[in-house]
Amino acid sequence: MNKRPPLTILLLSHWKFLVICALISLLAGFGITKAIPKEYLSYAEVYANVSNSIDDAVNKPEFGYEIHADRLIQLFESQDIKDSVIQQFSLYNYYDLDTSDLDQKYKIYNKLSEDLTFTRNPKMAIIVSAQTRDPELSADIVNYVIELVDRVQQRILKLNTQKAVAFYAKEHGHQKNTVDSLMNKIYDIQVDTTLEDPLISSRRIRLMNTIKDPENPLRNQLEYLSLMPITLEDEKTINNYVFELEQLKIVRTKLTNAQNQLKAPMASINIISRAKPIHESQYPSMITNLLLSLSLGVILAILIIIGKAKFQEIKRIRD
Repeated sequence: MNKRPPLTILLLSHWKFLVICALISLLAGFGITKAIPKEYLSYAEVYANVSNSIDDAVNKPEFGYEIHADRLIQLFESQDIKDSVIQQFSLYNYYDLDTSDLDQKYKIYNKLSEDLTFTRNPKMAIIVSAQTRDPELSADIVNYVIELVDRVQQRILKLNTQKAVAFYAKEHGHQKNTVDSLMNKIYDIQVDTTLEDPLISSRRIRLMNTIKDPENPLRNQLEYLSLMPITLEDEKTINNYVFELEQLKIVRTKLTNAQNQLKAPMASINIISRAKPIHESQYPSMITNLLLSLSLGVILAILIIIGKAKFQEIKRIRD
């Protein structure tokens, strides 16, 4: 009984068949690659801001950290942004979707999520990428999304600042009413010289900063009262006034800062590079497809050769 030849010898004896299969596979891979619609990738690189203040962006420029990048990506991936992109570039027509389909929203969101991506690299930069059948369209989508998110982010910041101004204005009014009420009570304090007051010296020390404060409308009255015997109730009123006056200053500072921030322009997204049309297709890859088809063709040819040899061996054994 003849032994089956080694695999190497077996393959070499069928080298013509292997070459033919390899050529056919390459031709098939070339034809399939040419038949598949080409897709072109375009991308841009942006950074989030640590501060939304334009002064900080100019005087203390600093790119955002992981948390800032992730927040910006959430805005990029929001439904409003997707809807605007779909409408701006007529993507229902591009994806050839039926607008009467009940699942059309779900389908177009899925397709857009595949073609428009936002990733954070190790340097905390956000890479905005779009891949479509038109290199100009890919670049236009990326640049449009960046400009749109920048406008939306500034609108959100403005709205939040307006809310802060309204909140602090209300707080300021409430705090001012409290201070004014205490002021009226202090004006009404009557000094009783018959009272023995051992707390005059400690009260004066405690009120010195308030007395020296030029913004305090009661500094003369308080200085006078700090040297006079007064009741414990009046002492409590003065202490409350000093405390509430400080709270009024804090609220006024917050209100002023919010008002100034509302007037000032907001910092924009840091754009490192804008998207440009790249006319070399990203998909399908000719080299990748040729290598894949060649590998599959050769493997299939080897399996056919081995299978044929095995079949012949079994036939010889039966004979």
